[in-house]
Amino acid sequence: MRPAMLLIFAAACLALANTATAQSWVPASGTPAALTLRLAIDPSTPTTLYMATHGGGIFRSTDSGTNWTAINRGLTNLDISFLGIDPSTPTNLYAGTGRGVFRSINGGTTWNHSGLTSLTVHAVAFDPATPETLYAATFGGGVFRSTDGGTNWTGINNGLTNPIVYSLGFDPSNPATLYAGTDGGVFRTSDSGSTWAFINGGLTSVVGLPIDPSTPTTVYAANFGGGVFRSTDSGTTWNAINSGLTNLDVLDLAIDPSNPTVLYAGTSFSGIFRSTDAGTTWSAVNSGLTNLKVGAALKIDPSTSATLYVGTEGGLFRSDDSGDTWSAVTSRLTTLNVRALETDASAPTTVYAGTSDAGIFRSTPEETPAGQSEWVFPARRFAGASRVRS
Repeated sequence: MRPAMLLIFAAACLALANTATAQSWVPASGTPAALTLRLAIDPSTPTTLYMATHGGGIFRSTDSGTNWTAINRGLTNLDISFLGIDPSTPTNLYAGTGRGVFRSINGGTTWNHSGLTSLTVHAVAFDPATPETLYAATFGGGVFRSTDGGTNWTGINNGLTNPIVYSLGFDPSNPATLYAGTDGGVFRTSDSGSTWAFINGGLTSVVGLPIDPSTPTTVYAANFGGGVFRSTDSGTTWNAINSGLTNLDVLDLAIDPSNPTVLYAGTSFSGIFRSTDAGTTWSAVNSGLTNLKVGAALKIDPSTSATLYVGTEGGLFRSDDSGDTWSAVTSRLTTLNVRALETDASAPTTVYAGTSDAGIFRSTPEETPAGQSEWVFPARRFAGASRVRS
């Protein structure tokens, strides 16, 4: 898989928060004929959802995904690679596109270009201490910073010798420390991006940089083609930790929030691997997983960490025993590409799945008799739906 394709997988990765077991699935109508890349939920009004697509722009739902409306006024580029909500002001939205950043200050009703016109923006990170300070990861232009909510941007690439940036990660204990995953390894800044240091240690295409929440000096890197690396000194030194990891094409890496020594790695073509010793050893945990081509949709239920979800080329699967066994979440979703997962923060039993074949599906246990697990295809199919190819 070429590095450019990693960006599609990485963009499909969504936080799965406060989720409970999904029993039945129904289609969310009005979704576009385009690949769904991102979902975002308004933290102040959880019934309001936003969906970013590849080629169809951005859609909004105000009824928990039942109906969707295109909200592309002023959005001159409809290939959306990132969509984020300002945590301090949820009506402020940011969209990364192939022509820079767009910003909305009215919940997506209108959009204005917010700079970086000549660049593809693949990630925008909010400073956890100062939300109006943003960082943008770009393909070919390195990292940019805005201190006014995206009105103005300044390149902050002093020492960042590789301008192809895939991922960004903040040290939760010190927001001045930021990591950048690039096409040629990892860089770190300890002064909010004023200067960068190369802290590679054999890494190449770094598509994810999860940080141990209990020990922020421990940083993991998902390295496509190189497996998993770990640093216990804030990235100063790195060691490959691939014992038992038979496929080094790692596309996603997740840390168990309740027990950070437990890690899960999603690979292309070899399914899921689990480590119970902070990555020292790995073993495949694919029992019941009928499709082993895993994208970047590997999520842990933060309220019940034994429950995991994974999106594969064969659909959506769930494990309720820390990956020991897997089962298809639905009986009719197994032919679809599931690329994104998200839940309603106010109703944790409601789960949304974004697919690259048929738009958005919604699952709530109340919508069919207890115990049933059924996937219902959309009432109408959308012409021109695209599929990720590797």
